[in-house]
Amino acid sequence: MENRDAKSQEESADLTPRFMAAKEACLARAASLLDVRSMPKGTLPERMRGLLHRAEAELHEAEMESAPVTIAIQRRERILLAWHDLERLANWIAVYDGYASQNPSPERIAEVVFRLENDVCGKATYAGTRIATVKVGEPIKLPEKIARAEMPQWTQKLEDAVAALL
Repeated sequence: MENRDAKSQEESADLTPRFMAAKEACLARAASLLDVRSMPKGTLPERMRGLLHRAEAELHEAEMESAPVTIAIQRRERILLAWHDLERLANWIAVYDGYASQNPSPERIAEVVFRLENDVCGKATYAGTRIATVKVGEPIKLPEKIARAEMPQWTQKLEDAVAALL
C-alpha cells in the first residue's frame, strides 16, 4: 500500500503532463483566434510555426483589405492576441518538469530565470559573461526575392541545415 502511494505521489509530482496541456491549450487558443479549422500537422514547434506564419500572413492581408474600420481593428486585435500567445509558447516550448533540477547546471537555471523574467516582465536581460561555441555550416544561396507562400519551405530547409550541425 505504501509503495503504491509513493508511486502515485511521484506521478502527481511530475508536472510534464501539465506543461504539455498548457502548451496545447495555448496552441488551440491561437488557432481559434486565427479561425484555423484544421490544426497544422507535425510536432509542437512545427504547429506553432505554422500558426505564426498564418498570423503573419493575416496581418499583411488585414493591412491590404478594405473592410470597415471597426471590423479591421477587431480582426487585427485577434491576430495580435494569437501572436502574443504564440510568442509566450515559443518562450516556454523547450521547458519541461525537471528541466533545471535534473541537470542543475548554472546555464539551465539561468535559462529558466531568463524565460520567467521574459514572460512576466515582457523583456529579459542576461547577466554576466556568456561563452558560446559556434558551428558554421555551408552557405545556402537564397533567391533575391522569396514569395510569402515559399517561406515555410525555405524555413524548413534552413532548419534542416541547422539541425544537421547539432
